[in-house]
Amino acid sequence: MKKSLARGKLLLNMQMSPLDYNQGVELLRLICDLEDAKRGDVVVMLTHRFDMMPDPTIRAMVMEKFEHVVTHVTTRKASGWPAGPNAMMGDSFMAAINLQRKGLHIDAVMFMECDCVPLAKDWIDQIKAEWEQCREAGKYVLEWGEYSRYTYE
Repeated sequence: MKKSLARGKLLLNMQMSPLDYNQGVELLRLICDLEDAKRGDVVVMLTHRFDMMPDPTIRAMVMEKFEHVVTHVTTRKASGWPAGPNAMMGDSFMAAINLQRKGLHIDAVMFMECDCVPLAKDWIDQIKAEWEQCREAGKYVLEWGEYSRYTYE
């Protein structure tokens, strides 16, 4: 029996480096402004490059609209393209896996960079609905703990 995304959470991972931090903060403001009420079905992970420290005021701003906000500082010390973004992605994925192992039920992960701008007020609900449709059809799904099972179409 497949788990419904309604029972788990969508993890939105916002990755930021010193070069795009200000743009990332503005994007987070927009994402928060789009939400009418506080969401409990989404985890926001604020991922910072290894040479940055999380700003508690940004986390507090995001917590006004999202019940679950996690900050993460990468441990992989790479910078420049493509090594820097790839290291952040890999480190972020491992952090998401560790959240799952600690008991936070996550059904889907969306990795965002600072130029990933929502174009609809209900964009999170649209993404969750699309994920559920793909999952039910067996398309492009990676189940937690089953790293070798991919289906592509």
